[in-house]
Amino acid sequence: MNAGTLAARAVILVGRPQFLTRERARRLVERAGGRLVSLRDFGGRDAGGALAVFGTRGTAALIRDGTLAQTLQRYRASGAEPVSEIALLRAVGVMEPLRADAQARAFSSDDVARSARIAEQDVESLTIAGAIEPVDGRFTFADLRAARTVASWLADGVPLHELAGHVATARRTGTVLDAGAGVPDLDPSGQASLDLAADAPNLHDAIARAEEADAHDLPRESVRWWQIAATAAPRDATLRFNLGCALLQAGSPREAELQFERAAHLDPGMADAWFNAAHAARVQARADRALLHLDRAIDADPRWAEPLIQRMRTAVDAEAWEVLAQLLTRLETLTLNDAEATFAKQTRQLLHLVTGRSES
Repeated sequence: MNAGTLAARAVILVGRPQFLTRERARRLVERAGGRLVSLRDFGGRDAGGALAVFGTRGTAALIRDGTLAQTLQRYRASGAEPVSEIALLRAVGVMEPLRADAQARAFSSDDVARSARIAEQDVESLTIAGAIEPVDGRFTFADLRAARTVASWLADGVPLHELAGHVATARRTGTVLDAGAGVPDLDPSGQASLDLAADAPNLHDAIARAEEADAHDLPRESVRWWQIAATAAPRDATLRFNLGCALLQAGSPREAELQFERAAHLDPGMADAWFNAAHAARVQARADRALLHLDRAIDADPRWAEPLIQRMRTAVDAEAWEVLAQLLTRLETLTLNDAEATFAKQTRQLLHLVTGRSES
């Protein structure tokens, strides 16, 4: 699945993504011509034509629990097309489109399973996790090599649910896997099974407890579990982002700002993190830091209107009319919703009244 395949299609996020916040996913899907819908919207109903995007972290949990196969079957039966989170990243332009190499030999799922000496069900699991990616149903030699590497680590006793997320991370970052290097340290990818606490045997459970605390508006409890999860997976930008949100809710804006900054440095495209960092700085009355974060949010995602609008509000407050004119020009190049279009019109009128300048 590549760019241009989302036109007029509904997209369902199944399980937890590893590389996207939900807001960022919504924004990217809408730009690609699709629409992000909730699981509730398709509960028990026909989902014909929809894409069921299996988040890398959620897929690892389904593999661990042994429920991936029936979950895939359920979505296929409803008419949805299951795809990996990596496939969505390609479809919305975050990763380069995947193209078949006419000069390279292509392998079937049977070929991969036989050569790597893994079960066909494992091939499907690795595909949905984004660890290997077929083009028109055929796998490349790079996929075959990745599957053999996974088979080697499986033989060493590492569970498939840990490896799936690790290999997907390698694909996302362009890392070459090497079975000869031995079993990797899985903690940085957030996929290791960790003894986090007596009542939380692994990372998946820590995230589930954090989300449960969020749902019941228990900010301190939420902070505790997101901290455990972020400590277990220190290079996971989405976990850092979630921890920042929990800290804000718990009344700790300085600590929240630091977590948002870390998330943005881990994933430079996460404009959401810079935008939230700006809010955290404003709560602390640190206006200069807020402006810096807003500018970084705009740079990280120039097509997102909300940071631009917030930056324009600060320009109005400071009576920085030249800055406002420049920002308005940038805003006019974007596709705006009704509220944003109304704001642009009102700002243009204000600029004309103040400076006598007519902005087109």
